[in-house]
Amino acid sequence: MSLKIRLTLSVIAMFAIIFCMFAGTTYVAFKQKDDGLVINLAGRQRMLSQKISKEVMLYMLDSSQEHKKLVHKTEQIFSKTLAALTNSGQAPLTLNINGPAASIPKPDATVAVQLRKVDAVWNSYSNMVNKILVGSQQVAPDALSAKSLELLKEMNTAVVMLQKNAENNTRMLVYMQIGFTVLAILCVIAVLVMLRKRISSPLERLKNYALAVAGDNLDAEISGNYEAELLELKNAISDMVNTISQTIAEAVEKGELAEAASRKAEQTLVEVQQKQKEVEELVSSMESGAEEASNISNEVFESLSELAAQVEQVNRGVDVQRDRLTETATAMEEMNSTVLEVAHNASNAAESADQSRKNAQTGAQGVSRAVSSIQQIQTRITGLKETMNTLGQQADSIGHIMDVITDIADQTNLLALNAAIEAARAGEAGRGFAVVADEVRKLAEKTMDATKEVETAISGIQANAKENINAVELAAGDITESTDAASESKKFMDEIVDIVDETAGLIQSIAAASEQQSATSEEINRALGDISTVASETAQGMNTSADALQEISDNVERLNSVVQQLAVSK
Repeated sequence: MSLKIRLTLSVIAMFAIIFCMFAGTTYVAFKQKDDGLVINLAGRQRMLSQKISKEVMLYMLDSSQEHKKLVHKTEQIFSKTLAALTNSGQAPLTLNINGPAASIPKPDATVAVQLRKVDAVWNSYSNMVNKILVGSQQVAPDALSAKSLELLKEMNTAVVMLQKNAENNTRMLVYMQIGFTVLAILCVIAVLVMLRKRISSPLERLKNYALAVAGDNLDAEISGNYEAELLELKNAISDMVNTISQTIAEAVEKGELAEAASRKAEQTLVEVQQKQKEVEELVSSMESGAEEASNISNEVFESLSELAAQVEQVNRGVDVQRDRLTETATAMEEMNSTVLEVAHNASNAAESADQSRKNAQTGAQGVSRAVSSIQQIQTRITGLKETMNTLGQQADSIGHIMDVITDIADQTNLLALNAAIEAARAGEAGRGFAVVADEVRKLAEKTMDATKEVETAISGIQANAKENINAVELAAGDITESTDAASESKKFMDEIVDIVDETAGLIQSIAAASEQQSATSEEINRALGDISTVASETAQGMNTSADALQEISDNVERLNSVVQQLAVSK
């Protein structure tokens, strides 16, 4: 499928979506207009029910015919409007039964059910009103008011239902517009994706190929797949590049051929001049060399014929060269435009590279600050490690002290035991000393128990201290590695900054080279124009030379005839 057909189908799809949205909006708008009319008339029905009640009350007060006519008139308008709302039809727009009317559409099923309830209440209410008007039966005002209130409530319910239907229609319009809008957006996204995949990307590749060709790379190839018109464009560009290559080659070849032909023409002209001198010498010595002069004149005639043919060939070559130079000049102008664009892009790239260099410098500064922070953390971790080592040594000292306390408690316990033994030997005299020795022994045992508990706690502290020391050592190692990594990152960032600086310089050099190339291409273009002018002048000169050679050939032929006549005369 061609791109033209795809784009046409996409446009048709968009128009179809827009048309459906417009048609749906128009339909709902007309429906909203009908809903507004129906709601207004239904609301008027509530007012008419109260108007009838008021007019009946007035009639009950004075029994005037004027009030009776007003009641009948209002009843007719109410009945006709209610019938139109319930079953569809014409409903009066004013309080004049014969005034302008409007067509009311058929209501929904639920609204129709409610309107039939209103009609039932209305029939009952109307019967009560008619009984009052004809005076056949007295109706209590309270009953009339109650029925009027019931009619008002039922009619109000119908109005609320009509209002909800109108709101549903409005909501349906909003949902429909949202749906069509989403569909249109999806369609646009699909079209954009198709354009990017089928058109933009292939065109970008063709542009890169054209830039490569403009950069004097005639051996570049077009990559990627192409379809329909883009395939034809790709083939046309390839053919154009091939033609340009052939044209340049032919121009070079024709230029060499023209130069060789010109040299040969000059050589032949020199020979012609020599032959003319020889002819003059032969004419001066015609009596002695008539036969030799005749042969020489024949040779000159043949040389002139050959020279004329060569001049004609050179003239054709010069014409071809002029045409090829014109085509080459056109190609150089196009290449000049491309080179200017490359220079502009290179300038933009130089600005981007400069911004990248600034960003890289900022990143390098951030890495330097990170290295400094990590080194400070390493210093603090090292101090913490030394503090933890000191804490471990102090815990070991406490352990040694606890060992001494344990030994003292053991010795005290042993001394208390010996004292108890000696007190037992002393009998009654040593009983008090035995009690003291027993208390000392108990204190020694409590001291030993407390010492063991403290020793257990100290052992736990020592173990935790050793674990903390190990953890701090590991953390210090990790911090050292982080410091090394951060330092290495800083070195890499410095290298990146240097590379970005070099890249910016290279891009600026490319931009300058592109501008220089543009100037050079302009000079080449002017030179090609000069060459084309020279080729035209050469063609004119070759035509003039051909005419002169023809004239010389005629003169030589005449000379040959004269020589032959002289030879015959001789």
